[in-house]
Amino acid sequence: MKKVIKEYYGMDVDKIIKTNSNYIFTYNKGKYLFYKCFNNFNMEEIIKITSYLYSKNIPMHIFIKNKNNDFITSKDNSTYILMKVICKEKVTYDDIINFNFIYSNGKCKWKELWSYKNDFYMKQFSEYQNKYKELKYGFNYYLSLSEIGISLLNTIDTDMPLYITHKRFNLNGIDFYNPFNITIDLVSREISEYIKYIFYNDKNYKYKITDYLGNILKDLTNNEKIYLFIRMFYNTIFFDKYESIIENNLSDNEIIEITKKTKEYQNLLLFMYYQISFYVKLKEISFLTIQH
Repeated sequence: MKKVIKEYYGMDVDKIIKTNSNYIFTYNKGKYLFYKCFNNFNMEEIIKITSYLYSKNIPMHIFIKNKNNDFITSKDNSTYILMKVICKEKVTYDDIINFNFIYSNGKCKWKELWSYKNDFYMKQFSEYQNKYKELKYGFNYYLSLSEIGISLLNTIDTDMPLYITHKRFNLNGIDFYNPFNITIDLVSREISEYIKYIFYNDKNYKYKITDYLGNILKDLTNNEKIYLFIRMFYNTIFFDKYESIIENNLSDNEIIEITKKTKEYQNLLLFMYYQISFYVKLKEISFLTIQH
């Protein structure tokens, strides 16, 4: 990869660190991310959103053009974008709160996306369930949770403010300020993914989630509160791990940290049910409330 960076950008790099499919290196005292792009992406739209964030003083990574005066570099059937990392390494609570911008209006698209993914996962896992013992333990439970989420989405369908949000939440500045980790969605997505991140990564999650909800719920509309509750039924972190295991990028044992907290996650759903119910009436979920 050093040769590619030298060839396309004229940078003579001594050391490159590979993280997943991406590469991080320093050059002339600056840090750079050579990011591998997957699936279809709209570079024009990404630049537009990034420029908007720049105007709000949010320090997104800066795109670097190659020798062809293009942002996109294609090599060995892969597509890469070079970005200069200008943000700090660790994201703070204030950074999270300040990352909160309305971009447009529209409909929530979770129902169609989750339905498609669930159908795909069910068909796919029927071929692999005997191979992955640990994955099998939690698969049906979290798939069933997402089906409940889909059924709840049938009860609400309205135009909503759409925000600039993260596809996946991470307190690492390289991920948090990566333009390719940005999407347009409901603000409830950002809040819910932050809560899931805290739940799985912070031993003091109960205190931090309680404090966060106390601050954030009062600022949400009733529909945003409902969507927040619904979003919690889709456990993105479990399904991200699932996909990595199926693609042989992770060991089956990597899912144990998720599945051993299944009961705690269910308690988190119940806690959020009661917290949000202080503000707006939610549809009762019998499997959550009947045992309490």
